[in-house]
Amino acid sequence: MKNNLLIKVPGLKPEEQKRFIFANLKDNISRLKLAGFAFLLIEVTMFIWLLLRGVINPDEPADSTLLFLYAGIILFISAYLIIFIYMGKKARIKNMTSMRLTIITGLMIVLIWGVFLVLFEHTEGFLPSAYILIMMSIGIIPYLSFWEIAVTMIPSQLLITLYVLTTNSFTGNASTNILFDSWSFCLISILVSSLFYSLRISGFKKDIVLMEQNDMLKQHSEIDSLTGIYNRRKLDEELENEWQRSSRSQKPLSFLLIDLDHFKRFNDTYGHMEGDLCLRKAATIMAETLKRSTDVIFRYGGEEFAAILPFTSLDAACLVGEKLRKNIENARIEHEHSQTGFLTVSIGVSSATGIHGKSADILCLEADKALYAAKKSGRNKVICYDD
Repeated sequence: MKNNLLIKVPGLKPEEQKRFIFANLKDNISRLKLAGFAFLLIEVTMFIWLLLRGVINPDEPADSTLLFLYAGIILFISAYLIIFIYMGKKARIKNMTSMRLTIITGLMIVLIWGVFLVLFEHTEGFLPSAYILIMMSIGIIPYLSFWEIAVTMIPSQLLITLYVLTTNSFTGNASTNILFDSWSFCLISILVSSLFYSLRISGFKKDIVLMEQNDMLKQHSEIDSLTGIYNRRKLDEELENEWQRSSRSQKPLSFLLIDLDHFKRFNDTYGHMEGDLCLRKAATIMAETLKRSTDVIFRYGGEEFAAILPFTSLDAACLVGEKLRKNIENARIEHEHSQTGFLTVSIGVSSATGIHGKSADILCLEADKALYAAKKSGRNKVICYDD
């Protein structure tokens, strides 16, 4: 899906471009609502003033065409404000292209309509559409790209040029001055706005760098440096989150506590370097065994590991635990102090449905009791806690 209208944001990856354009769109919608209320106040004030002037001075009644133009732009801006309010609530990445097109089209119409108003009301020595351009510069332009500003402004400027060149309302010098001032103001506005837009992109890039650095720091704080899987800190956080989700959904949450059998003897026999390698191999095997994206393995501490299995009953969790046990045994990691001659694991399994206001510690305690029973009964077993 094409999400960028007329422009591409330089120096940003495609996904970052989408994020920037969407964030800019939401800011523009908010600013447009404020600018729209300001426009509406100006036009309503002018409309009322024209009516009152005709009442106070009957010899100079208000021009019906001018009143029609003011009434039209008041209705248009009112409708547009309603659209912006709706857009602010319904803004989504998937429809941001149509929203940006709506914004540019609406601003273009407002500028052209404003030119008609100013040209119809003023014919001598007045800069056409000046106050409209000023309001645009203050309210909107700093958040539009170079091409968006150009597409928005140039049609109204062409209308000014065509009017000045084809009518006799101005003297030669006045016509030249009006065109020069009008186009100069337009170009200056475009250049200044482009600068603001570039600064906005630079700020966004800095924010991305900071977010990436924060993500890396967070990731490093959650990853066990030896095994490359999540650590105990992340386990505590995820277990509590899943417990709360279980309490909301009333679906079971299962927890596995896994211990490498006779690992102290493994270290004493093969050395700590081999022990570290064994831990990494075991972690990799267990991570690959858990197929669902929601099932996660953690290093609990030392030679102990843990797994969280959301939306999993006790029976299903026991099957997963048995698969883990078999895969570790089938890896045939040599361990002379094991009954099988290879590395094995003992696993304790618990399962419960989350209870609001209660802690997930109950799962850890029950899994620990089941693990103790598995080790006491000979190791290389899966014991499921059952009241």
